[in-house]
Amino acid sequence: MAYINKFGKQESIKKNLQMIVYKNCLTFLPTISLLGFSWFYRNIQNIQSKTISGINDKDEINKKGNLSDKLLKRYLKAPIIPESVKKIVLDIKGGIYMENIGKATYKDNPISNNRSYPYDDSEKTTRLEGELDKLIDNGLSHLKYTTQEQLDRLIKNVKSDSESDKKTCARFYDAKGVDASDFFKYKSAENSMAVVCSQYNALESCDDYFSPVHWWPYDRTQGPMLSLSALVFAKLRESSYLKGKLNDAIDDVLGEQWMNKQLDNHKLYSHGYLNLRRAYHVLDENEKKELTDHIEKNINKFKLNFQWVLCNDGKTPMIQIFAAAPSIQPVFDDGGIWYKSKDADKKGSFYNPICEAIQVHQMKMIGKLAKLRRIVSGKSFALHLWLPGGLSFQNHPSVLKKAAEALIDEVRDVDIYVYFHNRTGGNPGVQAMEAKNIKFESISGLN
Repeated sequence: MAYINKFGKQESIKKNLQMIVYKNCLTFLPTISLLGFSWFYRNIQNIQSKTISGINDKDEINKKGNLSDKLLKRYLKAPIIPESVKKIVLDIKGGIYMENIGKATYKDNPISNNRSYPYDDSEKTTRLEGELDKLIDNGLSHLKYTTQEQLDRLIKNVKSDSESDKKTCARFYDAKGVDASDFFKYKSAENSMAVVCSQYNALESCDDYFSPVHWWPYDRTQGPMLSLSALVFAKLRESSYLKGKLNDAIDDVLGEQWMNKQLDNHKLYSHGYLNLRRAYHVLDENEKKELTDHIEKNINKFKLNFQWVLCNDGKTPMIQIFAAAPSIQPVFDDGGIWYKSKDADKKGSFYNPICEAIQVHQMKMIGKLAKLRRIVSGKSFALHLWLPGGLSFQNHPSVLKKAAEALIDEVRDVDIYVYFHNRTGGNPGVQAMEAKNIKFESISGLN
């Protein structure tokens, strides 16, 4: 079933006229592709869009990663885009869509080099990288993070016009066939909150090494594709990480002991990558129990990463939330899906409690952040959810279902639009909605 706009109560006369033009053009100019007209129609709409205001770089809200309660409420009310970064986004030419992103330029120069870690100030950088590095050196702190303690405190203390005596509830959707690349092409992306399946350092990688943004277009999974919809902000996170100024979501949970735990020629945790499958093969049984107990005991120290971004079109702001999962990808000679193997119960007794502790807490925090934003902004919006860890990282479907249930519990009585995007076998998002007796609509695509 095709998606019908859930945001507008009534379509304006102007929008109806736009649709008439759109349909007639398809009739009289059949040689022009539907993709071309989708672009044309989208840009007619964008003419009507409000100009995104930049925030002075020296504003205190741009100088801190962990915001005070007052600043966090301000941050969630409306798009916060540093003025200098907005200007850079608008100066990117020739590659706002994924198919052409390799051709994108900034002031007639390439966007990216193969940057290396650790940072080397003698390394050749592009003009864009040099300017972003300078912004970071000058104190720009664009990626924000919060804790469950802060979220609970704010939700308890703030009052919401939307949470009156009349019952409010979220509207839930099972969205199929949605491409995370060029996400700004969807109207419901504007001012949305969208989960980016990333690492715990808000970057992307296929293993426990630093992966520069220059490589990301070759990784067609959801996280890199959605990140590249806001290319400049992905490059900002890269610069911040190379400068040692990017928040890690799980470092305080693991603590120094486990962060630096050696697993043969690897570490348990490296560059945002939590290696549970390697840990299974290297740690003894006592160490496995100690690690599990430690994570469960310290999970409240988790720090959720998120930020306002301005997408490549220069017109679509959204809050990207960076969610990660422990990796249980095949290593050594144990290829295949672990929970379909003959020793699945033994492996699951180690993997599942850790994944569940992290994933459930993370999704609960995402739900709380969305709830807080709805309260302080007084406006509804779309929450686009991809559950991290369900494909190549092989987190068990039952874990993902519990994580989705935890989020549902936080937002079900909040007036927002919640989209579960199907990426995993068994569709744990739908299973969670059914288990929670949530009425939802299955849709094909987005508006």
